[in-house]
Amino acid sequence: MEKSDLLNSLCLEIQNIESDLTVMQDQMNSMTSKLGGIKKVFTLIKEEDERMAKEITKDSKKVIQLKNGKANMPYKEIVDLEAFGIPKDALIDFNGIPQLSWNKDDTCFEGDLILPGDYKGTLIYQENLNSREFTRDVHILINADPRTLWVDKDPPLEGPYYKTNKDYLSKIFNNRRLLGASVRGKSHAQRGTFRDDDFSIQTWDNGWILQVVSDGAGSAIYSREGSRMACQSVVDNISTDENREKIQRIEDLIVSLNSPIESNIQRENDGIDLNRRSEICSDQSMVVENTLAKDSIDQSIISEFVADQYDIVEGALVEGDTDQTEVIKDTLTEDYISQNKIAVDLPEETIVDTEEIKRKKLSTLIHELTVQAAFSSLKKIETFAKENNKTTIKNFSSTLLFTLSKEFDFGTAVISFSIGDGAIGVVTEKEGKLLMKPDGGEYSGQTYFITSKELFQNKDIYDRSKFWLFKDRVKSLMLMTDGISDPKFGTEKNLEDSNYWMKLWGELEPVIKQDPLNKEDVFEWLEFYEVGEYDDRTLVILY
Repeated sequence: MEKSDLLNSLCLEIQNIESDLTVMQDQMNSMTSKLGGIKKVFTLIKEEDERMAKEITKDSKKVIQLKNGKANMPYKEIVDLEAFGIPKDALIDFNGIPQLSWNKDDTCFEGDLILPGDYKGTLIYQENLNSREFTRDVHILINADPRTLWVDKDPPLEGPYYKTNKDYLSKIFNNRRLLGASVRGKSHAQRGTFRDDDFSIQTWDNGWILQVVSDGAGSAIYSREGSRMACQSVVDNISTDENREKIQRIEDLIVSLNSPIESNIQRENDGIDLNRRSEICSDQSMVVENTLAKDSIDQSIISEFVADQYDIVEGALVEGDTDQTEVIKDTLTEDYISQNKIAVDLPEETIVDTEEIKRKKLSTLIHELTVQAAFSSLKKIETFAKENNKTTIKNFSSTLLFTLSKEFDFGTAVISFSIGDGAIGVVTEKEGKLLMKPDGGEYSGQTYFITSKELFQNKDIYDRSKFWLFKDRVKSLMLMTDGISDPKFGTEKNLEDSNYWMKLWGELEPVIKQDPLNKEDVFEWLEFYEVGEYDDRTLVILY
């Protein structure tokens, strides 16, 4: 088969699969929307039915049935006595239900309900002290607190890739605290399965801070190990001498761009557009094209990229046809270069570093640092899966969010990178801000994982790198898995709403700013109860 025919055939197959996936996604979105609407209607009807006291017949006797209560929740229901034939100004006495009392001033039943069950009390009334007494039976159903119905089963000690149900790390660095905490979700506790989330924190003497979180996919059998490897790989990769030197170059550029002479980078709490890689930059009459020659690109990245692409078509090659093999590899290499045109560090004697050139250098370095770190996680998981005969890397699917940050006298620099859902956000003196674009849908469902190899075969991978410089004092920089972001924000639109971030910080601040900090209080906050939200919860926060 000719190379062109092979590529055309593969291209057509890819288009067909993508088309099918688009149709399936549209159908899923439609079904999710319909389900949400049905649930809302059901809830409204149910609440309307339960909201007001009503007269029903029990055991051939008419009784006043109050709206249902919930154990461990305060209860109050205003009752229109006249609707039950009781004079408005009647003298009332109520007994028989210790958890409930009658408030004559507000004409309501109220109390702190504790024990679930079906209770019956007696309402005694008379028009005045000298008149005859009448009685009415009052019934109330107190539902059990759903939180008490959950069980907490430990996962098997002998299970592969054992992970504790909780994890915690707290340290002081440069007069700020770094806190990482993770708890197993109720759904895992109910089934006796492992916590799938993980996190890492790393600091260096030069002031840079690395925060990482990863959420193992619930559908992937070994995702708990995938999330651990993803976090550790990022730490290991960025900690290499090569990348430490790259971080220093990034810092030098940030400082240079924020000198009194070159200060255009200091836009109010803004981010630099890192995705203008193929623009032309000019300095007076000098023009520099951001195109890399083949020998200028990191050959290790090219070879890994080509190897991954080559695996896709390898099965279609004629065995032993080395010429065809090399042709395809060369084509893939050229394709990689053409897709990844980024700013390049030219020799200093060639051009004078203008602000625009410095910004492009900064963009290039940040892209290289973040994408390579993420790619190292993929390769580590891939190698581990092969060496341990785990069939496929999909068994280790996990999200990956990380930030690199440093506080300068002119502001706080934050580099962020994300694959998957969850959230990265910052709270300053003035606002809260989302620092990533989640991969999830409007409400729930689909997302990408670090094991989604196709992400690294597309130049859009660079769009996942973000750079921000905050002039206002940063109160907190937080990364969280969707076990927190989903119940606290609900939708992607809310993630972009400053008020939601400020509210979340308002909840967290009194818990994590205690002196001394109490680990159990942090865990208690992470285990907040929200109906329908039972996933693992992980938070890494700098404050």
